[in-house]
Amino acid sequence: MAARALGEGDDAGAFAFADRRCRIAPAPQAHSFLLRAEAAHRLGLGAWAIADCRRALELAPDNVAACRRMLAWSSGPEQCRAARRLLAQDEDLDVLRKALAIVWASGDRSFATVAVLDDAIRGWAAWRCDAPLEIAVRDDAGGEMTVSLPADPFHRLSDAETRAVVFDLARPPSPAPQTILLSLRGEPVHAVRAAATSVSRRPAGLARPRPEEARPSLRVFAGETRPTVVIVPVYKDFEATRLCLDQLLPELGGPVRAVVVNDASPDPRIRKHLAAIAAAPSLELVENACNLGFVGAVNRVLERIVDEDVVLLNADTVVPPGFLDRLAAAAYAAPGIGTAMPLSNNGEFASFPVPNEVNPLPAVEEILRLDALAAEANGGVVVDVPSGIGFCLYVTAACARAVGPLHDRFHRGYLEDVDYCLRARALGFRNVCVPSVFVGHAGSRSFQEEKRSLVLRNLDILDTRFPFYRAECLAFVEADPLRGARGRLEAAALDATHPVVIVGGGGALGEIARARGRRALAAGESALVLTVAPSRRGTVAALAHPADALPQSLRFGLDTEDGRAALDALLRRLRPARIEIVDIRAVSQGLLDLITTLGAPLDVVVADGTLRHMAECREVVARAARIVAPDADAERFAQRLVDRPVVRDPVRRSAAEAAASVPPVLRPRSAPDDASTAAPRLGIVSGRGDAGEYRLLRAVADVLRRTAPAARIVVLGGTLDDIGLLRLGTVFVTGPVTPDELDRMIEAHRLTHVLAGIGAPLFGHPLIARARTAARPVAFPDWSEAAVAARGGDLPLDPRLPDDAVAERLRDWMMP
Repeated sequence: MAARALGEGDDAGAFAFADRRCRIAPAPQAHSFLLRAEAAHRLGLGAWAIADCRRALELAPDNVAACRRMLAWSSGPEQCRAARRLLAQDEDLDVLRKALAIVWASGDRSFATVAVLDDAIRGWAAWRCDAPLEIAVRDDAGGEMTVSLPADPFHRLSDAETRAVVFDLARPPSPAPQTILLSLRGEPVHAVRAAATSVSRRPAGLARPRPEEARPSLRVFAGETRPTVVIVPVYKDFEATRLCLDQLLPELGGPVRAVVVNDASPDPRIRKHLAAIAAAPSLELVENACNLGFVGAVNRVLERIVDEDVVLLNADTVVPPGFLDRLAAAAYAAPGIGTAMPLSNNGEFASFPVPNEVNPLPAVEEILRLDALAAEANGGVVVDVPSGIGFCLYVTAACARAVGPLHDRFHRGYLEDVDYCLRARALGFRNVCVPSVFVGHAGSRSFQEEKRSLVLRNLDILDTRFPFYRAECLAFVEADPLRGARGRLEAAALDATHPVVIVGGGGALGEIARARGRRALAAGESALVLTVAPSRRGTVAALAHPADALPQSLRFGLDTEDGRAALDALLRRLRPARIEIVDIRAVSQGLLDLITTLGAPLDVVVADGTLRHMAECREVVARAARIVAPDADAERFAQRLVDRPVVRDPVRRSAAEAAASVPPVLRPRSAPDDASTAAPRLGIVSGRGDAGEYRLLRAVADVLRRTAPAARIVVLGGTLDDIGLLRLGTVFVTGPVTPDELDRMIEAHRLTHVLAGIGAPLFGHPLIARARTAARPVAFPDWSEAAVAARGGDLPLDPRLPDDAVAERLRDWMMP
């Protein structure tokens, strides 16, 4: 529908449909964001269009349509990256000329793209000097072929300054991986790593034994350390590399050694530092003449190892003292373990505190603290995982002998470690995580711009070899077997900082609780959110940081004595500064007894209309030190229902909330250009998405359809039945919207009026609070009963009016 609207010149309609597609399940693909980008660009929303192209390229880095738009719309490094991608794959001559001009303007003096097939090397290159292009093909067995190619004066991109040539060379056969190196005047300009052209045979004496035959004895740790080699490929990022090696060197000695592979680093500081430490005990430095990539660098060392345990270690990691001994102990703690990896801030399955995310790299002192706490909290624990991750991967000698080298058909840097672990598992070995070890990992330093493209290419290769892997990963993420280990580490790592503990439930009240937690953080307070919700195993309380710091995995079963005791013990250790109850109905009598015995002041936050049902909340209100109102409407609303003072929010209000409560005049901001002549467009901001909101939406839609057929409604959020409303023809439903997006959504959908909050009372909701400050006339349910002044042009609504009456008042307010 978005594409059809674009073809018909309906840019606003195209934007609406594409925007909805980007917000709903299943997850949108690159073309969805490109459709929205094109519509946004035509509507004059340039920043939005570029942001969507950026998102499309994250999903599909080599998408030609996205790169063309970035070439035309963006500038700086983003434009240059798009130009290089187009030069590698576009066929349009005008586009290629523009892209090459941008590459030259950036200061680069050469460009090349190479495709390596089993029997051919094809590509083209452009450069700005008079030297011929040299192409060298070198294999790891020592074979080499060199070809010198003069520039082609008839190449379509040649001009007075630019030299260019297309090449199609026969690739020499080789049983070993090859490096294809392009250079000018002896200076490398482009390199490609390629797999062998035929299957290489393993050296004699290294036949793959069955795991049960090759497994070392479990007695090796009876006062004995296994011979171990740590392999560290080094390429870029001097500071991270120096820190990694500084932390690693004290761990070496005796049967534990390290091989550092300088993979043709372009950084002279790295080369100098490696030369300075090359004489360190138990350390060997290997120099690659050209960049072999992670696989080539590791395999060059693996081929020389006979009976040692192996540790693959990225040069951007921060390792703690004793990490090797603890990983080794875990690897030999049970039969069949082949690989073991630690917890990390950036470790996919093993990421902490948020799993499967790139968490910020902690400071060195914090990494060491987390590791010490992990050793105590999770000692002796191993958890099976689908595969290990190569940032820090311990491989037993038996597993290394059985599996052999890393597979050389993966593009550099990603998923070859996963393939290795899956091959190990196919041979009967287990892959485990050792949550008693924590290793810091910066991640993606060497190939930041190329990461997504490399991952996607390698995923295609992995899918052909292990088609079940993705489904298994999804099942693992859903089950989250590492949650208990993360939770124990979080409980140990939490400081007694006297946090504000905010008790909420699910849905809209959960959003309010999390928003209050974020505002407390912004005000300089420490805050945690305790979310109480039913589950298949009973009522569970989850204690989490509101901004994705730790904790994120603490769960307590409130239906069991052990669960309640564990929550009680943790809260007593934290000694809350105060406890806020946002969702009274989520607080059982047992939980109320638990939190009131902590001795912290107890606040009841007026977040909804629960106070109207005193039978349900009388006990909670009686024990509260204060009744707290997030805004003036909530204060007036609550004051009529309780016979005690109601205080305004002690948490510092945001700028948006302050603006909503003070100025009686609409903030000066431009309305749509055609606002005086266009039919009214009402944006309705939903908070709950429940049946009450849906009934009012239908009533407003029905009244406007009968009496103002030109008017349109845009629901900013989700409803009980989006498709049913869309079928009316006069209503559009965007799907989920965040508060930060609201202003630009109002602009993009050309809204003339806004209805903020409908249905039952809801106070302090971040999306509704933001809508109250919109630069349009705003209608809202007035729970203060006219006690709070409205801005000029706004429409306070009596919340006691029936739905049809509300709809009629909205129509009269909107129509000129």
